[in-house]
Amino acid sequence: MGYDTAGTIINDAAALLGLPSVNNPFASTDPNFIQLCAMLKSAGRDMVRDFEWPHLRVRYDFTTTPSVVEYTMPEDFNRWVNQTEWNADSRLPLGGPVTPPGWELLSIFNIIGAFQLFFFTRGDRIIVAPTPESANTISLQYVSGWWVKPDGESAPTGDAPTDADDTILFDAPMMVHRLRRDFQRLKGFDSTATSEEYERAKERAQGNAEAAPVLNLNSSPLNRFRLLDNNNIPPTGFG
Repeated sequence: MGYDTAGTIINDAAALLGLPSVNNPFASTDPNFIQLCAMLKSAGRDMVRDFEWPHLRVRYDFTTTPSVVEYTMPEDFNRWVNQTEWNADSRLPLGGPVTPPGWELLSIFNIIGAFQLFFFTRGDRIIVAPTPESANTISLQYVSGWWVKPDGESAPTGDAPTDADDTILFDAPMMVHRLRRDFQRLKGFDSTATSEEYERAKERAQGNAEAAPVLNLNSSPLNRFRLLDNNNIPPTGFG
């Protein structure tokens, strides 16, 4: 997947829209480029929310502190990657996420010294029960909301481009077509063809984002050569 700078993406979109390019769209006073810069920020934030991009998944480890139950996620946290929460010390998954009624049950019973930790989430915070009595390493994954890598940096540090040299960590053709579509819609132009091009580019980008496993229709993942038989075909012929 190829990444381009914010300036390249905006100028490529502008060229396809029949607009002249500029050296730095973020320094331009042209209303069209002001709008394109705002559209790029909006489009990137939509991309984070609408799909779980593999390159935005982050593994995060933290250590519980005795008597402390609530922990805040890192600054770039956007949302949870479900079913990735593990206690690395006990090698057991965390129980949960517990529903609000279940959490009240845990709180009322005031469980102490449970074999398994349970967890409850509230925004960018994770709350564990029972209250930790010792240090435990909790490992999980989350989706980062940072998709902009400033020039010279080795990692993304924000969710809004501010300079032409900022690298946009999304597929470049997808972003170009997205800007074209949004610009045409804003101006009241027919965006039917552009919308189709954007949807195709998005599907390609999402489909190529990571390797896909082989789909297994067998009941046992260890028996890869088993075909349909009496064990996985519903009985018939009784009517």
